[in-house]
Amino acid sequence: MTLIEEHQLSVFYNAMGPTIEMSGGSVANSIAGVAALGGTCGYIGKVADDEFGERFTHDLRSLGAELDLAIAADGEGVTDAATSSSPTTPSAPWRPTSARPTS
Repeated sequence: MTLIEEHQLSVFYNAMGPTIEMSGGSVANSIAGVAALGGTCGYIGKVADDEFGERFTHDLRSLGAELDLAIAADGEGVTDAATSSSPTTPSAPWRPTSARPTS
């Protein structure tokens, strides 16, 4: 893994080409698993006031998760992850997005 600064994101994303973006991370994946099995789940946390935060919120709500969210202030630290496609899924790289939590 290579950590980059936020100002480097646009260069990185432009070099990736087409992507499929989806929420992910251990907590989001656990919520998806519980919801898929018919369980009730929720998420308490902080998301950024941007497209990544909106997508994360939408994705968890679409699973039926109960949400209690704070909105991060401008300038607070963010997190994001990128994963390339494998030979078994060559259609397009995908990028799981987090809620861009603060540190």
